[in-house]
Amino acid sequence: MNIKNLFMNEKDLSVSSIRKELTGMKNSQPPQSPTFIINQQMVKEKITQKLLDCDSGWNFSHIVLTGRVGGGKTHFLNWIESRLTYLGNYYTVKFQVQETNVVKYSFVRMVVSKLFQIYFSDFTSCFKQLAEDITINESQDRDTDISIISERLGVSSNLATLLYTIYKGENKSSAAMRVLGASHGRTEINKLGIRELNNTDYIKIIHFFIKRKKKEGFLLILLDEFEHAFSALTTAARRNFYISYKEFIDKVVNFEPPSVALITSVTEQYKGNLKEAVSKGEIALWTRLEHHVLELSEFNPSDVDEFEELFHELAIRYKKGYEYDVGLEYAKEMKKQFFAYLGDTTQAISYRDAISNMLKIMDDLRLKGMNLSDFQKEKQNSANLREDSNFIDIETPPNVKTDEERILDEVRAQWQKAHHNQRPGLIKSSLEKVFLDLNYQIVRFKTEFGVEELASVLYIRRKIDEKLIYIATATNPKSLGNKFQKCLSFKDELLEFGKESEFTTVFVYQKEAETETVLNYFRNHPDIINVPLEQNELLNLLAYSNANTDALKNKLLTKFNRFVSNFS
Repeated sequence: MNIKNLFMNEKDLSVSSIRKELTGMKNSQPPQSPTFIINQQMVKEKITQKLLDCDSGWNFSHIVLTGRVGGGKTHFLNWIESRLTYLGNYYTVKFQVQETNVVKYSFVRMVVSKLFQIYFSDFTSCFKQLAEDITINESQDRDTDISIISERLGVSSNLATLLYTIYKGENKSSAAMRVLGASHGRTEINKLGIRELNNTDYIKIIHFFIKRKKKEGFLLILLDEFEHAFSALTTAARRNFYISYKEFIDKVVNFEPPSVALITSVTEQYKGNLKEAVSKGEIALWTRLEHHVLELSEFNPSDVDEFEELFHELAIRYKKGYEYDVGLEYAKEMKKQFFAYLGDTTQAISYRDAISNMLKIMDDLRLKGMNLSDFQKEKQNSANLREDSNFIDIETPPNVKTDEERILDEVRAQWQKAHHNQRPGLIKSSLEKVFLDLNYQIVRFKTEFGVEELASVLYIRRKIDEKLIYIATATNPKSLGNKFQKCLSFKDELLEFGKESEFTTVFVYQKEAETETVLNYFRNHPDIINVPLEQNELLNLLAYSNANTDALKNKLLTKFNRFVSNFS
Protein backbone atom coordinates (compact mmCIF):
# COMPACT_ATOMS: atom_id res chain seq x y z
CA MET A 1 0.00 0.00 0.00
CA ASN A 2 1.08 3.60 -0.68
CA ILE A 3 -0.53 7.02 -0.66
CA LYS A 4 -1.75 6.63 -4.25
CA ASN A 5 -4.17 3.90 -3.17
CA LEU A 6 -4.78 5.36 0.29
CA PHE A 7 -8.56 5.00 0.08
CA MET A 8 -8.85 1.45 -1.24
CA ASN A 9 -11.34 -0.52 0.86
CA GLU A 10 -9.82 -3.54 2.58
CA LYS A 11 -10.68 -7.04 1.38
CA ASP A 12 -8.53 -9.37 3.49
CA LEU A 13 -10.21 -8.92 6.87
CA SER A 14 -9.87 -10.82 10.14
CA VAL A 15 -12.96 -11.84 12.10
CA SER A 16 -11.81 -9.97 15.22
CA SER A 17 -11.21 -6.70 13.35
CA ILE A 18 -14.62 -6.96 11.65
CA ARG A 19 -16.45 -7.57 14.92
CA LYS A 20 -14.65 -4.66 16.56
CA GLU A 21 -15.56 -2.37 13.65
CA LEU A 22 -19.22 -3.46 13.52
CA THR A 23 -19.61 -3.13 17.30
CA GLY A 24 -18.27 0.41 17.18
CA MET A 25 -20.58 1.41 14.33
CA LYS A 26 -23.63 -0.10 16.07
CA ASN A 27 -22.89 2.21 18.98
CA SER A 28 -22.36 5.23 16.71
CA GLN A 29 -18.61 5.22 17.37
CA PRO A 30 -16.19 5.73 14.46
CA PRO A 31 -13.79 2.74 14.30
CA GLN A 32 -10.14 3.43 15.12
CA SER A 33 -9.01 1.48 12.04
CA PRO A 34 -11.86 1.65 9.50
CA THR A 35 -11.86 -0.89 6.67
CA PHE A 36 -14.18 0.85 4.19
CA ILE A 37 -15.34 4.26 3.04
CA ILE A 38 -18.09 4.63 0.46
CA ASN A 39 -18.93 7.55 -1.83
CA GLN A 40 -17.07 10.88 -1.19
CA GLN A 41 -14.98 10.29 -4.33
CA MET A 42 -14.13 13.94 -4.89
CA VAL A 43 -12.97 14.38 -1.29
CA LYS A 44 -10.86 11.21 -1.44
CA GLU A 45 -9.18 12.31 -4.67
CA LYS A 46 -8.34 15.79 -3.37
CA ILE A 47 -6.94 14.50 -0.08
CA THR A 48 -4.85 11.92 -1.94
CA GLN A 49 -3.44 14.57 -4.29
CA LYS A 50 -2.60 16.96 -1.46
CA LEU A 51 -0.82 14.24 0.51
CA LEU A 52 1.07 13.13 -2.59
CA ASP A 53 2.24 16.72 -3.14
CA CYS A 54 3.41 16.88 0.47
CA ASP A 55 5.10 13.49 0.18
CA SER A 56 6.98 14.76 -2.88
CA GLY A 57 8.29 17.68 -0.82
CA TRP A 58 6.52 20.27 -2.96
CA ASN A 59 4.47 22.13 -0.40
CA PHE A 60 2.62 22.24 2.91
CA SER A 61 -0.84 20.66 2.57
CA HIS A 62 -3.82 22.07 4.45
CA ILE A 63 -7.27 20.46 4.41
CA VAL A 64 -10.39 21.54 6.31
CA LEU A 65 -12.88 18.67 6.31
CA THR A 66 -16.45 19.79 7.05
CA GLY A 67 -19.76 17.98 7.41
CA ARG A 68 -22.80 17.51 9.59
CA VAL A 69 -22.95 15.50 12.83
CA GLY A 70 -22.23 11.84 12.05
CA GLY A 71 -21.06 12.68 8.54
CA GLY A 72 -17.81 10.69 8.68
CA LYS A 73 -15.18 13.32 9.49
CA THR A 74 -13.57 11.40 12.36
CA HIS A 75 -13.93 8.24 10.26
CA PHE A 76 -11.76 9.91 7.60
CA LEU A 77 -9.17 11.07 10.14
CA ASN A 78 -8.94 7.61 11.70
CA TRP A 79 -8.63 6.05 8.25
CA ILE A 80 -5.73 8.30 7.24
CA GLU A 81 -4.00 7.95 10.61
CA SER A 82 -4.20 4.14 10.60
CA ARG A 83 -2.90 3.86 7.01
CA LEU A 84 0.07 6.18 7.48
CA THR A 85 0.91 4.51 10.78
CA TYR A 86 0.86 1.15 8.99
CA LEU A 87 3.22 2.48 6.31
CA GLY A 88 5.61 3.36 9.13
CA ASN A 89 7.53 6.11 7.38
CA TYR A 90 5.50 9.07 8.64
CA TYR A 91 5.04 11.04 11.84
CA THR A 92 1.39 11.31 12.84
CA VAL A 93 -0.13 13.31 15.70
CA LYS A 94 -3.87 13.52 16.36
CA PHE A 95 -5.79 15.49 18.97
CA GLN A 96 -9.00 17.40 19.62
CA VAL A 97 -9.32 21.12 20.29
CA GLN A 98 -10.46 20.59 23.89
CA GLU A 99 -7.27 18.64 24.66
CA THR A 100 -5.21 21.81 24.20
CA ASN A 101 -6.31 23.00 27.65
CA VAL A 102 -3.12 21.34 29.01
CA VAL A 103 -0.97 23.70 26.92
CA LYS A 104 -2.97 26.91 27.47
CA TYR A 105 -4.92 26.35 24.24
CA SER A 106 -1.88 26.70 22.01
CA PHE A 107 -2.18 24.66 18.82
CA VAL A 108 1.57 24.62 18.16
CA ARG A 109 2.51 23.65 21.72
CA MET A 110 0.09 20.73 21.46
CA VAL A 111 1.73 19.53 18.24
CA VAL A 112 5.16 19.62 19.89
CA SER A 113 3.86 17.95 23.05
CA LYS A 114 2.39 15.08 21.01
CA LEU A 115 5.61 14.68 19.03
CA PHE A 116 7.60 14.54 22.27
CA GLN A 117 5.29 11.96 23.83
CA ILE A 118 4.77 9.69 20.81
CA TYR A 119 8.20 9.93 19.16
CA PHE A 120 10.34 10.55 22.24
CA SER A 121 13.43 8.78 20.90
CA ASP A 122 13.41 10.57 17.53
CA PHE A 123 12.60 13.91 19.16
CA THR A 124 15.39 13.81 21.75
CA SER A 125 17.86 12.45 19.20
CA CYS A 126 17.05 15.35 16.87
CA PHE A 127 17.78 18.04 19.44
CA LYS A 128 20.82 16.33 20.89
CA GLN A 129 22.23 16.26 17.36
CA LEU A 130 21.29 19.90 16.82
CA ALA A 131 23.10 20.83 20.03
CA GLU A 132 26.17 18.79 19.06
CA ASP A 133 26.32 20.55 15.69
CA ILE A 134 26.58 23.94 17.35
CA THR A 135 30.16 25.07 16.81
CA ILE A 136 31.18 28.03 18.88
CA ASN A 137 34.46 29.16 20.38
CA GLU A 138 33.40 28.99 23.98
CA SER A 139 34.09 32.11 26.00
CA GLN A 140 34.10 32.59 29.72
CA ASP A 141 30.78 34.36 29.39
CA ARG A 142 27.75 32.03 29.22
CA ASP A 143 25.46 34.84 28.06
CA THR A 144 27.78 35.59 25.13
CA ASP A 145 27.68 31.96 24.00
CA ILE A 146 23.88 31.91 24.25
CA SER A 147 23.72 35.14 22.25
CA ILE A 148 25.86 33.58 19.50
CA ILE A 149 23.56 30.52 19.33
CA SER A 150 20.53 32.81 19.21
CA GLU A 151 21.99 34.79 16.29
CA ARG A 152 23.22 31.79 14.30
CA LEU A 153 19.99 29.80 14.56
CA GLY A 154 17.66 32.78 14.46
CA VAL A 155 15.95 31.85 17.72
CA SER A 156 14.97 33.65 20.92
CA SER A 157 17.35 33.81 23.87
CA ASN A 158 15.04 31.47 25.81
CA LEU A 159 15.22 28.78 23.13
CA ALA A 160 18.97 29.39 22.71
CA THR A 161 19.42 28.83 26.45
CA LEU A 162 17.75 25.42 26.20
CA LEU A 163 19.97 24.39 23.30
CA TYR A 164 23.06 25.68 25.14
CA THR A 165 22.09 23.65 28.22
CA ILE A 166 21.82 20.48 26.12
CA TYR A 167 25.05 21.37 24.29
CA LYS A 168 26.92 21.65 27.58
CA GLY A 169 25.46 18.36 28.83
CA GLU A 170 24.62 19.94 32.15
CA ASN A 171 22.48 18.21 34.76
CA LYS A 172 19.68 20.51 33.69
CA SER A 173 19.62 19.07 30.17
CA SER A 174 16.69 16.71 30.85
CA ALA A 175 14.65 19.68 32.11
CA ALA A 176 15.65 21.61 28.98
CA MET A 177 14.51 18.71 26.79
CA ARG A 178 11.12 18.60 28.53
CA VAL A 179 10.62 22.32 27.90
CA LEU A 180 11.57 21.80 24.24
CA GLY A 181 8.93 19.06 24.17
CA ALA A 182 6.22 21.25 25.76
CA SER A 183 5.85 18.64 28.50
CA HIS A 184 7.06 20.61 31.49
CA GLY A 185 5.84 22.58 34.46
CA ARG A 186 6.84 25.67 36.40
CA THR A 187 9.61 23.68 38.14
CA GLU A 188 11.62 23.26 34.92
CA ILE A 189 11.18 26.91 33.94
CA ASN A 190 12.43 28.12 37.32
CA LYS A 191 15.30 25.63 37.32
CA LEU A 192 16.51 26.85 33.92
CA GLY A 193 15.98 30.53 34.70
CA ILE A 194 14.07 31.28 31.49
CA ARG A 195 10.62 32.48 30.48
CA GLU A 196 7.98 30.25 28.93
CA LEU A 197 8.55 29.66 25.23
CA ASN A 198 6.03 31.32 22.94
CA ASN A 199 4.30 30.12 19.76
CA THR A 200 7.16 31.34 17.57
CA ASP A 201 9.64 29.30 19.61
CA TYR A 202 7.57 26.14 19.28
CA ILE A 203 7.12 26.64 15.55
CA LYS A 204 10.92 26.86 15.34
CA ILE A 205 11.12 23.59 17.28
CA ILE A 206 8.75 21.91 14.81
CA HIS A 207 10.88 23.22 11.94
CA PHE A 208 14.10 21.91 13.51
CA PHE A 209 12.43 18.53 13.96
CA ILE A 210 11.26 18.45 10.32
CA LYS A 211 14.77 19.26 9.06
CA ARG A 212 16.46 16.56 11.17
CA LYS A 213 13.82 13.84 11.50
CA LYS A 214 14.93 10.24 11.05
CA LYS A 215 11.99 9.11 8.91
CA GLU A 216 11.73 10.22 5.30
CA GLY A 217 7.98 10.80 5.36
CA PHE A 218 6.20 14.02 6.30
CA LEU A 219 4.59 15.10 9.57
CA LEU A 220 0.80 14.66 9.50
CA ILE A 221 -1.25 16.68 12.01
CA LEU A 222 -4.87 15.61 12.47
CA LEU A 223 -7.04 18.07 14.40
CA ASP A 224 -10.51 16.80 15.29
CA GLU A 225 -13.63 18.69 16.44
CA PHE A 226 -12.46 22.20 15.51
CA GLU A 227 -16.02 23.39 16.22
CA HIS A 228 -15.23 23.27 19.95
CA ALA A 229 -12.97 26.29 19.40
CA PHE A 230 -15.96 28.51 18.64
CA SER A 231 -18.70 26.70 20.57
CA ALA A 232 -17.08 25.69 23.88
CA LEU A 233 -13.93 27.69 24.60
CA THR A 234 -13.96 30.93 26.55
CA THR A 235 -13.21 34.12 24.63
CA ALA A 236 -9.61 34.20 25.88
CA ALA A 237 -8.98 30.51 25.21
CA ARG A 238 -10.51 30.76 21.73
CA ARG A 239 -8.32 33.75 20.93
CA ASN A 240 -5.18 31.88 22.04
CA PHE A 241 -6.10 28.89 19.92
CA TYR A 242 -6.96 30.91 16.81
CA ILE A 243 -3.78 32.99 17.02
CA SER A 244 -1.52 29.94 17.40
CA TYR A 245 -3.29 28.09 14.56
CA LYS A 246 -2.99 31.09 12.22
CA GLU A 247 0.64 31.73 13.17
CA PHE A 248 1.51 28.11 12.44
CA ILE A 249 -0.12 28.21 8.98
CA ASP A 250 1.62 31.48 8.12
CA LYS A 251 5.07 30.14 9.01
CA VAL A 252 4.90 26.49 7.99
CA VAL A 253 4.50 27.43 4.31
CA ASN A 254 8.08 28.70 4.44
CA PHE A 255 9.52 25.56 6.00
CA GLU A 256 12.37 23.97 4.12
CA PRO A 257 11.50 21.22 3.47
CA PRO A 258 7.72 21.89 3.69
CA SER A 259 7.07 18.32 4.88
CA VAL A 260 3.91 18.98 6.89
CA ALA A 261 0.25 18.17 6.23
CA LEU A 262 -2.59 19.46 8.41
CA ILE A 263 -6.10 18.01 8.23
CA THR A 264 -8.72 19.70 10.41
CA SER A 265 -12.26 18.36 10.86
CA VAL A 266 -15.21 20.64 11.64
CA THR A 267 -18.85 19.85 12.34
CA GLU A 268 -21.18 22.40 10.77
CA GLN A 269 -24.66 22.60 12.27
CA TYR A 270 -25.82 24.31 9.08
CA LYS A 271 -24.38 25.54 5.79
CA GLY A 272 -22.02 28.45 6.39
CA ASN A 273 -21.70 27.74 10.15
CA LEU A 274 -17.88 27.58 10.02
CA LYS A 275 -17.48 30.81 8.07
CA GLU A 276 -19.88 32.66 10.32
CA ALA A 277 -18.35 31.39 13.57
CA VAL A 278 -14.69 31.98 12.67
CA SER A 279 -14.94 35.17 10.62
CA LYS A 280 -16.89 37.06 13.27
CA GLY A 281 -14.01 36.64 15.73
CA GLU A 282 -10.94 36.19 13.54
CA ILE A 283 -11.52 37.16 9.91
CA ALA A 284 -7.81 36.71 9.13
CA LEU A 285 -8.00 33.06 10.17
CA TRP A 286 -11.07 32.46 8.01
CA THR A 287 -9.22 33.76 4.93
CA ARG A 288 -6.61 31.05 5.58
CA LEU A 289 -9.23 28.31 5.95
CA GLU A 290 -11.77 29.06 3.24
CA HIS A 291 -9.75 27.89 0.23
CA HIS A 292 -8.97 24.53 1.82
CA VAL A 293 -12.49 23.43 2.76
CA LEU A 294 -13.68 20.02 1.55
CA GLU A 295 -17.29 19.22 2.40
CA LEU A 296 -18.46 15.65 3.02
CA SER A 297 -21.85 14.84 1.55
CA GLU A 298 -24.56 13.08 3.55
CA PHE A 299 -25.89 9.62 2.72
CA ASN A 300 -28.62 9.70 0.08
CA PRO A 301 -30.77 6.56 0.48
CA SER A 302 -32.52 7.29 -2.83
CA ASP A 303 -29.25 6.92 -4.75
CA VAL A 304 -29.29 3.29 -5.92
CA ASP A 305 -25.52 2.94 -6.36
CA GLU A 306 -24.73 4.61 -3.05
CA PHE A 307 -27.25 2.50 -1.15
CA GLU A 308 -26.13 -0.78 -2.70
CA GLU A 309 -22.46 0.01 -2.09
CA LEU A 310 -23.06 0.61 1.62
CA PHE A 311 -25.25 -2.49 1.93
CA HIS A 312 -22.67 -4.63 0.13
CA GLU A 313 -19.78 -3.49 2.37
CA LEU A 314 -21.80 -4.07 5.55
CA ALA A 315 -23.32 -7.38 4.44
CA ILE A 316 -20.00 -9.04 3.56
CA ARG A 317 -18.54 -7.93 6.89
CA TYR A 318 -21.61 -9.11 8.77
CA LYS A 319 -21.40 -12.50 7.07
CA LYS A 320 -17.75 -12.98 7.99
CA GLY A 321 -17.98 -11.44 11.46
CA TYR A 322 -21.09 -13.30 12.63
CA GLU A 323 -21.14 -16.20 10.15
CA TYR A 324 -24.62 -15.12 9.10
CA ASP A 325 -25.81 -14.28 5.59
CA VAL A 326 -28.54 -11.65 5.68
CA GLY A 327 -29.04 -11.97 1.93
CA LEU A 328 -26.21 -10.25 0.13
CA GLU A 329 -28.01 -10.43 -3.20
CA TYR A 330 -31.22 -8.80 -1.91
CA ALA A 331 -30.22 -5.14 -1.82
CA LYS A 332 -33.64 -4.01 -3.07
CA GLU A 333 -35.38 -5.80 -0.21
CA MET A 334 -32.98 -4.22 2.27
CA LYS A 335 -33.85 -0.83 0.82
CA LYS A 336 -37.55 -1.40 1.53
CA GLN A 337 -36.82 -2.43 5.11
CA PHE A 338 -34.44 0.50 5.52
CA PHE A 339 -37.04 3.04 4.40
CA ALA A 340 -39.54 1.47 6.80
CA TYR A 341 -37.08 2.00 9.65
CA LEU A 342 -36.79 5.68 8.69
CA GLY A 343 -40.53 6.21 8.43
CA ASP A 344 -40.45 6.13 4.62
CA THR A 345 -38.43 9.34 4.36
CA THR A 346 -36.10 9.78 1.40
CA GLN A 347 -34.24 12.72 2.93
CA ALA A 348 -30.44 12.61 3.11
CA ILE A 349 -29.20 11.43 6.51
CA SER A 350 -25.83 11.07 8.19
CA TYR A 351 -23.69 8.04 7.40
CA ARG A 352 -23.66 7.26 11.11
CA ASP A 353 -27.46 6.92 11.14
CA ALA A 354 -27.51 5.03 7.84
CA ILE A 355 -24.98 2.46 9.06
CA SER A 356 -26.45 1.99 12.54
CA ASN A 357 -29.99 1.54 11.16
CA MET A 358 -28.84 -0.93 8.52
CA LEU A 359 -26.97 -2.94 11.14
CA LYS A 360 -30.08 -2.94 13.37
CA ILE A 361 -32.03 -4.53 10.53
CA MET A 362 -29.31 -7.16 10.11
CA ASP A 363 -29.30 -7.88 13.85
CA ASP A 364 -33.11 -8.29 13.80
CA LEU A 365 -32.84 -10.72 10.91
CA ARG A 366 -30.21 -12.78 12.74
CA LEU A 367 -32.27 -12.76 15.95
CA LYS A 368 -35.31 -14.10 14.08
CA GLY A 369 -33.27 -16.53 11.99
CA MET A 370 -34.42 -14.78 8.83
CA ASN A 371 -32.90 -13.73 5.53
CA LEU A 372 -33.93 -10.80 3.33
CA SER A 373 -35.28 -13.32 0.85
CA ASP A 374 -37.87 -14.34 3.46
CA PHE A 375 -39.66 -11.02 3.02
CA GLN A 376 -40.25 -11.85 -0.64
CA LYS A 377 -41.60 -15.28 0.35
CA GLU A 378 -43.95 -13.68 2.87
CA LYS A 379 -45.29 -11.32 0.22
CA GLN A 380 -45.85 -14.21 -2.16
CA ASN A 381 -47.64 -16.25 0.51
CA SER A 382 -49.76 -13.24 1.41
CA ALA A 383 -50.68 -12.73 -2.25
CA ASN A 384 -51.65 -16.41 -2.55
CA LEU A 385 -53.88 -16.16 0.52
CA ARG A 386 -55.68 -13.19 -0.97
CA GLU A 387 -56.28 -15.09 -4.16
CA ASP A 388 -57.50 -18.24 -2.40
CA SER A 389 -59.84 -16.67 0.17
CA ASN A 390 -61.37 -13.54 1.60
CA PHE A 391 -58.32 -13.21 3.87
CA ILE A 392 -57.91 -9.76 5.40
CA ASP A 393 -54.30 -8.75 5.97
CA ILE A 394 -53.95 -6.36 8.88
CA GLU A 395 -50.32 -5.31 8.78
CA THR A 396 -48.52 -4.79 12.04
CA PRO A 397 -46.85 -1.40 12.01
CA PRO A 398 -43.09 -1.86 11.96
CA ASN A 399 -41.15 -0.93 15.06
CA VAL A 400 -39.41 2.00 13.40
CA LYS A 401 -37.97 5.32 14.43
CA THR A 402 -39.37 8.37 12.73
CA ASP A 403 -37.16 11.29 11.75
CA GLU A 404 -38.43 13.14 14.81
CA GLU A 405 -37.56 10.30 17.20
CA ARG A 406 -34.18 9.78 15.61
CA ILE A 407 -33.25 13.47 15.81
CA LEU A 408 -34.47 13.74 19.40
CA ASP A 409 -32.34 10.74 20.38
CA GLU A 410 -29.37 12.37 18.68
CA VAL A 411 -29.70 15.77 20.38
CA ARG A 412 -30.40 14.14 23.75
CA ALA A 413 -27.09 12.28 23.48
CA GLN A 414 -25.34 15.43 22.24
CA TRP A 415 -26.64 17.45 25.20
CA GLN A 416 -25.63 14.81 27.75
CA LYS A 417 -22.15 14.53 26.24
CA ALA A 418 -21.60 18.29 25.95
CA HIS A 419 -19.29 20.05 28.41
CA HIS A 420 -21.13 22.62 30.55
CA ASN A 421 -19.28 25.45 28.75
CA GLN A 422 -20.56 24.14 25.42
CA ARG A 423 -24.26 23.93 26.35
CA PRO A 424 -25.15 27.64 26.03
CA GLY A 425 -23.70 27.57 22.52
CA LEU A 426 -25.96 24.65 21.56
CA ILE A 427 -29.04 26.57 22.71
CA LYS A 428 -27.80 29.75 21.02
CA SER A 429 -27.28 27.95 17.71
CA SER A 430 -30.83 26.55 17.83
CA LEU A 431 -32.35 29.89 18.80
CA GLU A 432 -30.58 31.52 15.86
CA LYS A 433 -32.26 29.04 13.50
CA VAL A 434 -35.66 29.63 15.10
CA PHE A 435 -35.47 33.42 14.95
CA LEU A 436 -34.07 33.44 11.43
CA ASP A 437 -37.13 31.42 10.38
CA LEU A 438 -39.27 33.99 12.21
CA ASN A 439 -37.68 36.72 10.04
CA TYR A 440 -35.41 38.18 12.70
CA GLN A 441 -31.91 39.42 11.90
CA ILE A 442 -29.04 37.97 13.93
CA VAL A 443 -26.88 40.90 15.05
CA ARG A 444 -23.17 40.23 15.54
CA PHE A 445 -21.71 41.97 18.61
CA LYS A 446 -18.21 42.43 17.20
CA THR A 447 -19.48 44.06 14.01
CA GLU A 448 -22.16 46.29 15.50
CA PHE A 449 -21.05 47.04 19.05
CA GLY A 450 -17.34 46.20 19.11
CA VAL A 451 -17.98 43.68 21.88
CA GLU A 452 -16.61 40.13 21.87
CA GLU A 453 -19.14 37.47 20.89
CA LEU A 454 -20.11 35.05 23.67
CA ALA A 455 -21.63 31.59 23.37
CA SER A 456 -24.19 32.57 26.01
CA VAL A 457 -25.45 35.80 24.42
CA LEU A 458 -27.60 36.45 21.35
CA TYR A 459 -28.93 39.69 19.88
CA ILE A 460 -31.85 39.70 17.44
CA ARG A 461 -33.66 42.44 15.54
CA ARG A 462 -36.88 42.70 13.52
CA LYS A 463 -37.75 46.25 12.51
CA ILE A 464 -37.92 48.16 15.82
CA ASP A 465 -38.12 45.02 17.94
CA GLU A 466 -34.65 44.33 19.38
CA LYS A 467 -33.80 41.72 21.99
CA LEU A 468 -30.70 40.85 23.98
CA ILE A 469 -30.94 37.18 24.98
CA TYR A 470 -28.72 35.82 27.74
CA ILE A 471 -28.59 32.01 28.00
CA ALA A 472 -27.86 30.28 31.32
CA THR A 473 -27.52 26.51 31.63
CA ALA A 474 -26.93 26.49 35.39
CA THR A 475 -28.31 23.45 37.19
CA ASN A 476 -28.36 24.82 40.75
CA PRO A 477 -29.82 28.01 42.30
CA LYS A 478 -26.50 29.56 43.36
CA SER A 479 -25.00 29.25 39.89
CA LEU A 480 -28.24 30.50 38.33
CA GLY A 481 -28.09 33.63 40.50
CA ASN A 482 -24.52 34.26 39.37
CA LYS A 483 -25.54 33.88 35.72
CA PHE A 484 -28.38 36.37 36.21
CA GLN A 485 -25.89 38.88 37.64
CA LYS A 486 -23.68 38.36 34.56
CA CYS A 487 -26.73 39.04 32.39
CA LEU A 488 -27.29 42.36 34.17
CA SER A 489 -23.61 43.26 33.80
CA PHE A 490 -23.61 42.45 30.08
CA LYS A 491 -26.71 44.57 29.53
CA ASP A 492 -25.04 47.50 31.32
CA GLU A 493 -21.84 46.93 29.34
CA LEU A 494 -23.79 47.13 26.08
CA LEU A 495 -25.35 50.41 27.16
CA GLU A 496 -21.91 51.79 28.06
CA PHE A 497 -20.71 50.98 24.55
CA GLY A 498 -23.23 53.50 23.26
CA LYS A 499 -26.16 51.30 22.28
CA GLU A 500 -28.65 53.97 21.25
CA SER A 501 -31.86 52.15 20.29
CA GLU A 502 -33.94 50.45 22.96
CA PHE A 503 -33.75 46.72 23.44
CA THR A 504 -35.47 44.18 25.63
CA THR A 505 -33.32 41.89 27.74
CA VAL A 506 -34.42 38.25 27.95
CA PHE A 507 -32.87 35.85 30.46
CA VAL A 508 -33.23 32.20 29.40
CA TYR A 509 -32.57 29.56 32.04
CA GLN A 510 -33.20 25.90 32.78
CA LYS A 511 -36.33 25.41 34.85
CA GLU A 512 -34.69 22.74 37.03
CA ALA A 513 -32.51 25.35 38.80
CA GLU A 514 -35.45 27.59 39.73
CA THR A 515 -36.36 28.18 43.39
CA GLU A 516 -38.57 30.72 45.16
CA THR A 517 -35.47 32.57 46.36
CA VAL A 518 -34.20 32.88 42.80
CA LEU A 519 -37.62 34.06 41.59
CA ASN A 520 -37.65 36.76 44.27
CA TYR A 521 -34.23 37.88 43.03
CA PHE A 522 -35.62 38.05 39.48
CA ARG A 523 -38.58 40.17 40.68
CA ASN A 524 -36.18 42.86 41.85
CA HIS A 525 -35.39 43.46 38.17
CA PRO A 526 -38.78 43.83 36.42
CA ASP A 527 -37.06 45.19 33.29
CA ILE A 528 -35.69 41.70 32.55
CA ILE A 529 -37.95 39.10 30.91
CA ASN A 530 -37.21 35.74 32.53
CA VAL A 531 -38.02 32.69 30.41
CA PRO A 532 -37.65 29.22 31.96
CA LEU A 533 -36.85 26.33 29.65
CA GLU A 534 -38.34 22.93 30.47
CA GLN A 535 -36.32 19.82 29.60
CA ASN A 536 -38.74 18.62 26.91
CA GLU A 537 -38.79 22.12 25.39
CA LEU A 538 -34.99 22.14 25.40
CA LEU A 539 -34.77 18.87 23.45
CA ASN A 540 -37.36 19.95 20.88
CA LEU A 541 -35.56 23.29 20.49
CA LEU A 542 -32.24 21.52 19.84
CA ALA A 543 -33.95 19.11 17.44
CA TYR A 544 -35.33 22.07 15.45
CA SER A 545 -31.80 22.80 14.16
CA ASN A 546 -31.52 19.32 12.68
CA ALA A 547 -35.04 19.06 11.24
CA ASN A 548 -34.84 18.38 7.51
CA THR A 549 -38.40 19.33 6.48
CA ASP A 550 -40.64 22.33 7.10
CA ALA A 551 -43.36 19.98 8.34
CA LEU A 552 -41.09 18.59 11.04
CA LYS A 553 -39.89 22.09 11.97
CA ASN A 554 -43.48 23.25 12.45
CA LYS A 555 -44.29 20.17 14.51
CA LEU A 556 -41.30 20.71 16.78
CA LEU A 557 -42.02 24.44 17.09
CA THR A 558 -45.47 23.72 18.55
CA LYS A 559 -43.73 21.77 21.33
CA PHE A 560 -41.66 24.74 22.51
CA ASN A 561 -43.95 27.54 21.32
CA ARG A 562 -44.76 28.52 24.93
CA PHE A 563 -41.08 29.13 25.53
CA VAL A 564 -40.63 31.35 22.43
CA SER A 565 -43.88 33.26 22.96
CA ASN A 566 -42.65 34.34 26.42
CA PHE A 567 -39.89 36.42 24.80
CA SER A 568 -42.37 39.24 24.13
